[in-house]
Amino acid sequence: MGENCWIFVKKLGSNTPLEIRMRRLIGKEWPLYKLTRHRNEVTVGDKIIFYATTPHTFFWGCAKVASIERNGSELIVLLSNQKLFEKTIPAKSVASRLSFVKNPVQWGSYFQAGILRMTLGDYKFLLLKGKS
Repeated sequence: MGENCWIFVKKLGSNTPLEIRMRRLIGKEWPLYKLTRHRNEVTVGDKIIFYATTPHTFFWGCAKVASIERNGSELIVLLSNQKLFEKTIPAKSVASRLSFVKNPVQWGSYFQAGILRMTLGDYKFLLLKGKS
C-alpha cells in the first residue's frame, strides 16, 4: 500500500456551476495521461488533495487511490473515500505554508502540472483547513 501524498490538478471550465463541476470531478475515477508527471509513481493507498485552476485557484476535496487500471496509454486512478471540503481553500491564502512552494511571491508557478507531490504534513494541513 502506498503512502505518497499528491495534489491532483484540474482546470475547470466555465459551462456549469462550480458545485456541479466539483461533484463531477470527485467521481470514482481520474485519468492520468501519457505525459502527466509522476503518473507512474502513484500507487494504491496514496492520499490525494484536489486542486482547481482557471478561473479560480483553490483546493476542494480529498480521496485515496483504490486501484489503478490501464486504458491504452492512459492510467485510470480509481478513487475511494472521496470527500468535498466543507469550504474550499483559496490557494493564494495557504501557498506560503506549503513546503514545496519555495517562492511565495510566485506561488502559482508551483501548481502547473497534472500531479504534484506534497508531504504528509502539507496533506494534513490542507485537510484541516478544508474542515474549518
